[in-house]
Amino acid sequence: MRTAPHGKTRIFARVNGAPIGVVDVERYEGWKELFIEIPAEVVTTDIDVELFDEGPEDFNDYHVWVT
Repeated sequence: MRTAPHGKTRIFARVNGAPIGVVDVERYEGWKELFIEIPAEVVTTDIDVELFDEGPEDFNDYHVWVT
């Protein structure tokens, strides 16, 4: 995920309905690349990726790559 975080937040990720990870984000000047490894057991032909922002600050998501 590419973000330019304005403040502290926590991002939860799910793939195909399964929780796969949590990323804690701190304020950062400029772009920040965040990574969550997708476990092989949740990978299928079609992948549904969900990101949830717990806060307290907003999560500004600019790009998400799934490879």
